[in-house]
Amino acid sequence: MMPLAYIDVRPLLFIGGLSFFIGLALLLCWLAKAKFQKRKVAILSALLFTALFTLFLTSVGPFVDQKETREYMMTWEIKPSPSTGMKESEVVLSFVDFPGHYIGEYSDELAAYLRENGEPDVKVLFEVTSDYGKVRGFNETEIAGLRSWKSEWSYAGSSGSPSKSPWE
Repeated sequence: MMPLAYIDVRPLLFIGGLSFFIGLALLLCWLAKAKFQKRKVAILSALLFTALFTLFLTSVGPFVDQKETREYMMTWEIKPSPSTGMKESEVVLSFVDFPGHYIGEYSDELAAYLRENGEPDVKVLFEVTSDYGKVRGFNETEIAGLRSWKSEWSYAGSSGSPSKSPWE
């Protein structure tokens, strides 16, 4: 059942919604006993529905695929040799202002950079993607001034019952 989550239903919504919208426009004109040409009402309602659909349900509109940069202070630790089969060092970054939330990177390059830097708290920049104001995803773009690094794997998580999330 999980593969259904990856199916984009917008084409189906467009076809079904367009038919419904045209039918509703024709019904309203008929109920209002307005003299109209069915063809003109159908064309105008189709154009209106297409414009509204594009505005609200595609990345062309102002509500989908919005990107912003967020900055958080984080503490870091390098875990001892990974036992999970990863070949790179595991770096765990914990949010200072959001206890219980953390991200992890399996990266020898990042581990070496943070050791060399030596600061216990580092500034991390995230590119956050949201749809209709709800966070869809995030990606760290800079850690303590380092803008790119080789990473084998990354993850995010929380422990305990954190009351507030950095992504709200």
